[in-house]
Amino acid sequence: METTFYEGPGVTVTQTRFVSGRETYAIAGITSVSVAREPTLWTGPALLIIAGLAAWASSSWMIGVPAVMVGVLWGLLQPRDWVVSIRTASGEVKALTDRSEKRVQAVVDAISRAIVARG
Repeated sequence: METTFYEGPGVTVTQTRFVSGRETYAIAGITSVSVAREPTLWTGPALLIIAGLAAWASSSWMIGVPAVMVGVLWGLLQPRDWVVSIRTASGEVKALTDRSEKRVQAVVDAISRAIVARG
């Protein structure tokens, strides 16, 4: 009988396989697993900050200061994505992306237990 280490929406980890969405990975082929955090995209906030600094420099501080503040807050308050990263003989794969760090960590822990259980 196959042992299930984790089961959640779109994700299953058993002693022999890791299923994420429509992809299935053999536990025997996974050499390592880790949690990674996707970098935050600062393109929009940076453009707003630059526009705000330009407005501020041209004596329009009533527009510039709020624009800079909104740009900084926008950049800092963006939601972060967490990733289950697995390494196989073929290379590294981002197997699962989720906003919940706890869920991603639970999946990584389950894959680690499955690797150990396989021996």
